[in-house]
Amino acid sequence: MTGFNVYRQDTTTGSGVYQLLILLTAHDFTYTDTTVIGGHRYKYYVTAFNVLGGESAPSITLTVTPSQAPSGMAAPLEVTHS
Repeated sequence: MTGFNVYRQDTTTGSGVYQLLILLTAHDFTYTDTTVIGGHRYKYYVTAFNVLGGESAPSITLTVTPSQAPSGMAAPLEVTHS
């Protein structure tokens, strides 16, 4: 095995297509997706590949929905007593 392919689908947009997100070396066992959008639902799967161009069957699918920061937050009010 040479490495891993990480695939992602944004199910919020309704595209239905998994796209290759990144190629990882065989020594990389973690990956942080910094391109997600809060509130969108994503599905991921991973395959292993080798130097001959072979690719394994996909792993189980992982579905995640990153949190979204609240909108419309106002600065705290300053209260003074007289």
